[in-house]
Amino acid sequence: MPGPVETSVEVVIGNGSLAFSSGRQSVGQLSFRYVDPPNIASVEPNHGRLQGGTVVTITGNNFVTGSTECLFGPAPSALTVYAGVRANATVINSTMATCIAPSLPASATFSPTQDEGTVMVRASTNGGVDYGHTGGQYYYLMPPKLQGMEPTTGQETGGTRLRVQVVGTSSLFQV
Repeated sequence: MPGPVETSVEVVIGNGSLAFSSGRQSVGQLSFRYVDPPNIASVEPNHGRLQGGTVVTITGNNFVTGSTECLFGPAPSALTVYAGVRANATVINSTMATCIAPSLPASATFSPTQDEGTVMVRASTNGGVDYGHTGGQYYYLMPPKLQGMEPTTGQETGGTRLRVQVVGTSSLFQV
């Protein structure tokens, strides 16, 4: 069985193209395009259920039809390598896109006192290789826990005012 064969390939980058050559023989050419990174200015709504499924609208700039995706994960740092959950984006135009929030990622920072998990939403326009440095916060909310209700009976015609006791709700959750 033959062993590995060493060869050298020269890669030349210039004017938006890559040229590959081995010795004097050209072995191919690929094009490369420099693009500005996508930036997110806002995320609406900025919260949803733990199970995911919320349609999220991101606004910003540099979104590209057919190649933009969202990442729901931790804020970028020198220690993280794009951890999180990727979600396909539907680009409306270069400044607006929608994504469907995935279920709560394991990388979310969860606050039991607030009953919410927090992630950063960022965008990529090159298949998840690079993500923009700006993003918006998204909160995964625990559902409220119903503790009681008064009164427990009312008229069949309706109109009875109820007092519902709810515990463990985030300040973002509306009851």
